[in-house]
Amino acid sequence: LIHLADADGCGHIGFEEFEVLSQRIWEKLHSLRHEEQSDHAMSLGFSEEQFKQLRTVFDNLDLDGSDQLDASEVRNALDRLHNTVSNEQFVQAFEKLDSDNSGALGFIEFLEFVRMIQQGEGIFSDHAQKLPSQLKNVEMRVLRRVLDIFHFSKTYASSLPKETLMEHVCNCLEIGATANLHEQHGVWSVGDLYELARRRHDPGAAA
Repeated sequence: LIHLADADGCGHIGFEEFEVLSQRIWEKLHSLRHEEQSDHAMSLGFSEEQFKQLRTVFDNLDLDGSDQLDASEVRNALDRLHNTVSNEQFVQAFEKLDSDNSGALGFIEFLEFVRMIQQGEGIFSDHAQKLPSQLKNVEMRVLRRVLDIFHFSKTYASSLPKETLMEHVCNCLEIGATANLHEQHGVWSVGDLYELARRRHDPGAAA
């Protein structure tokens, strides 16, 4: 690079040549960083198009050019990507990935965060997610999974309005829609609910 920057071949680099050299060094480092980040994104299962989208969202929120996002900026990024998480889950995941306790995530850490959400890993796993205390407030996708355990057709379950879906789930689990799952049935997480469904479906297997 130094040889290329010495345009007149005098063996010295003038100010303008130094500017050219600095620009080329920056471009080279930027290219290497981009390749490293792209490779990491691919290893996490993101496509090239998804990587570009994530990079664009990240850059649009990185207003100071630090290549880091603080907690509020990461939350904003997730909103733009339509990834909804509870505040408790967000705080736990952010603290786990912020390994240097800087209060911000770099792009690689941001990729890890999005991957955890989209693949349902760690605290974002269905089994780890805490349930509302009443069935009537449980997400429809979880209720459909309960019916799946009882061998309802996925197509049929997906076509049901929430009221009918809830009625089927309550009948299968023998639990009222407003019963306290936590206190009355010891069901605190999605995993607990699925386990209860398996016991109700096949009492002999749980014995």
